[in-house]
Amino acid sequence: MITVKRVNSRQDFISQRDNYIAGKIECYPWGGEYRPETVFALAYDDNNIYVNLRTMESNPRMTVTERNGPVWCDSCMEFFCAPADDLEHGYFNFEMNSFPSLLLHYGLTPGDDKRHEVDYPMEAFELECEKGKDYWELYLSVPIALLKSVNQELCIKSGSRIRANLFKCGDETPVPHFGCHFPIDPEVIKAPQFHVPEYFGTLIFE
Repeated sequence: MITVKRVNSRQDFISQRDNYIAGKIECYPWGGEYRPETVFALAYDDNNIYVNLRTMESNPRMTVTERNGPVWCDSCMEFFCAPADDLEHGYFNFEMNSFPSLLLHYGLTPGDDKRHEVDYPMEAFELECEKGKDYWELYLSVPIALLKSVNQELCIKSGSRIRANLFKCGDETPVPHFGCHFPIDPEVIKAPQFHVPEYFGTLIFE
């Protein structure tokens, strides 16, 4: 379970990011020696859930520049979330490279034939990437209105819960890697696959 703290604004989240660090992506169910240190921060206000992902990669692969392109082939960080404390309302997958380009799909279940691109104003996500000498990081705003569009009963307030997971990957990087925060059982899921919402964990809002 991850506790998501309340924040006054996106600006406060960015300027005080270290106060909102919520965990690391350090579970690599399918092995591999390349495991870049990846930390995430989360917060929320009345309008958005704020996500920051920072990974210690000095030269991220970045080839995809279009929206909803195959960013998972590049150095990529991802936030998957279900707009409820169950999976009845499906889930969104936010996938981002260092351009930054965003792939955003929604569906009730996994499977390419059951998910579709989300038509939502790009500016609403306030997606930014910062690159340092030995790291890159993303800031993403997830509009609560978007989540409510598929679950009108959703109310994000103190004590509310939703389901989610966070990922670090790079399918076509020099060293392919597949990491997550909440563990995925490799005895059940034999090959790298993040579209397994049954392994999502709980976010609880403070």
